[in-house]
Amino acid sequence: MHRARLVLITVIFTLLLTVVGVAQAATPTCGAGQVYTETNDPAGNQLVVLKAGRTGALTQRQVVDAGGLGTGSHLTSGGSVTVSADGCRVAAVNAASGAVAVFRIATDGTATFAGSAAAGGARTISVAMHGNLLAALSTTPGSGTTIQTFRVAGRRVVPVPGSLVPVGTATDGGQLAFTARGRFLVVTTRQSLGIVTFRVGNDGVPVPAESLVPNAPQWTYGFGLTAQNQAIVSMIAIGPPVSGSYGSFAISPAGGITSVGTPIPGQSGACWVAVSPKGGYAWGVNADGLQLATLSVSTTGAIAVTGTTSTGTEEGRDLTVSADGRFVYLLRPDAKDILSYKVGAQGALTLIGSTATPAAAVATGGIAAS
Repeated sequence: MHRARLVLITVIFTLLLTVVGVAQAATPTCGAGQVYTETNDPAGNQLVVLKAGRTGALTQRQVVDAGGLGTGSHLTSGGSVTVSADGCRVAAVNAASGAVAVFRIATDGTATFAGSAAAGGARTISVAMHGNLLAALSTTPGSGTTIQTFRVAGRRVVPVPGSLVPVGTATDGGQLAFTARGRFLVVTTRQSLGIVTFRVGNDGVPVPAESLVPNAPQWTYGFGLTAQNQAIVSMIAIGPPVSGSYGSFAISPAGGITSVGTPIPGQSGACWVAVSPKGGYAWGVNADGLQLATLSVSTTGAIAVTGTTSTGTEEGRDLTVSADGRFVYLLRPDAKDILSYKVGAQGALTLIGSTATPAAAVATGGIAAS
């Protein structure tokens, strides 16, 4: 009896250590409480660093050259700026240069340009990180969409040999992101294949796993991934008239893609999604409707729209959630600002205020938070 009790205590203690370890891993150790965007300036792209106060309001603290060029026009992709889980690295696209830029973030939040590398396409539109592995999604007119992966160490951004792989013929890609443990890349293409998964082995090379076209002819745009590897995806049906919806898709341990329930229609211009790191909720940008939609997300991935919040008189073009899940930040490039919202009960949003972005921020450049 004593032995059985000792074994039980040991198991419980081990589980507690595991939970604590997971919680610590999810807490940024560098630049906590910061928001990042980029200017996407064709004269020279820059990373913009903003600090969030206790109330969630933002203050610009730094602008850093990104070592490449922006397009000067709105990117129609998600994830063009991303931050590592520990907050110590930020990656951004130099879209017009067809390249990725990496920045080191100090414990005090100061950003320093670390390096850049060509991403294998004419226009790089989305980036994702897992550990020291970086992935980039690029498009090339007449050739289609590709993925390239890199190893990041200090100031070195080194392409993984053999990792430049085709996604499809679409030249207007959506977004890519790693699943929770980094075993798969999930990609939306906006056209052709819809949602695609790639297995990523220890060698860092993406290998096609599965593809799914949800309710064709809908185009898949931005998405967010839950800790259970459910992709909450924004979709637009090809018009006229143009209409939008949100769908949920479970990614299996083998990379398979399964629809969870049926997409939620009636969303005007659904384009980008962010998922709460605490679970339970997600938010989507209904760009044409000048709204943010709040979605409940069950443990199985089932979703429902529980409310909407105004984005004012200008469209939102991308959004992010703080690492503690308390605040949502919406990028409005035509208004040259970022709106800050406080997350309340049932994921409801309350506007805190707006923060101006630099005059050089001429178009959508993506947004990420630590």
